[in-house]
Formats: sequence, structure tokens, C-alpha cells
Amino acid sequence: MTLNLLTTAQVAELLHFDASTILRWHKQGKIPGGFRAPSGALRFRTDVIEQWIIDGGQPHDLEDAA
Repeated sequence: MTLNLLTTAQVAELLHFDASTILRWHKQGKIPGGFRAPSGALRFRTDVIEQWIIDGGQPHDLEDAA
């Protein structure tokens, strides 16, 4: 099975946020599907991000979203 993966920049573009916001959300556990590849690069599973968007796609604590 091949996973379709997104970079932090791709997730940021998809969600219309800055990449630094996506990184912060990942560190805070507010966005699902992120993991470090063996190279150390942060990647997000496309299927998880797509489902998260369908389910409302909001970080768990909106006060810290911006």
C-alpha cells in the first residue's frame, strides 16, 4: 500500500494558513496525520487531512489557531 503524503507547505496551501501555523498545530497536536519521515521531514497523510477537512477541519482549540 502506497501512502499519499503532503508536505507542510501543501497542507498550509490547502488550508489557507501559513506553514508556521501548520507546524505549530502539529507540535501542539491540533492537526492529525503528521509524522516525521526517516529523513526527518514532516509529512501529513493525505487521507487523514482530507477526512479532517470533511469533519470540520478546525484545530482543537480555536483561540490558538491564528
